[in-house]
Amino acid sequence: MSLNTEELKEIRMLVPEKEEKINAVINRIRFHYPQFVNVFNSIEEVPENEKVLIVSSSIHFLVSQPIDLTRFKKVLIAYIMDPYRFFIYVVNKKAIPCMYEIYLWLKNSRLILDVKVDGVMIKEATPALSDFSELLLLGFSKMLFNSDKFGGKLVYVDVMEGELIINTPLKIPGCPKCKI
Repeated sequence: MSLNTEELKEIRMLVPEKEEKINAVINRIRFHYPQFVNVFNSIEEVPENEKVLIVSSSIHFLVSQPIDLTRFKKVLIAYIMDPYRFFIYVVNKKAIPCMYEIYLWLKNSRLILDVKVDGVMIKEATPALSDFSELLLLGFSKMLFNSDKFGGKLVYVDVMEGELIINTPLKIPGCPKCKI
């Protein structure tokens, strides 16, 4: 199948000229490409009825976020493990696990390991992704914002190992964080 020039111009008219920026709450991460995001200091600053990406290398920050799903079109939560590994959780409005349950699920899956140095637990990841990993995070975020097929899914990416795992974490009965 071939398209003529006029058909290509018509198709091009459907694609926006200017790429829409991603609304992001960024904590403890340095972004190499800030031109692709609208940065907010807290989730309360993000305008209502918008899509928002929450990114941090601190699991404590992510677990403690007050996410009111009625305010936003879609919420993605990204945890940066190191310069080459991250996960994105697509928050679902139906019976979602809390972030603490996601954290427990990741620990049980051995995707997050407790690392001790001189007997002290290291809980924070490095504060920057590699350039390629950051672009991959932003690209996946854009794709997940525009799709309705990934609600409640956890997308794990390991750039060095070439791994992409999509899974559905389940609600943990008796969660100590959300008391459900």
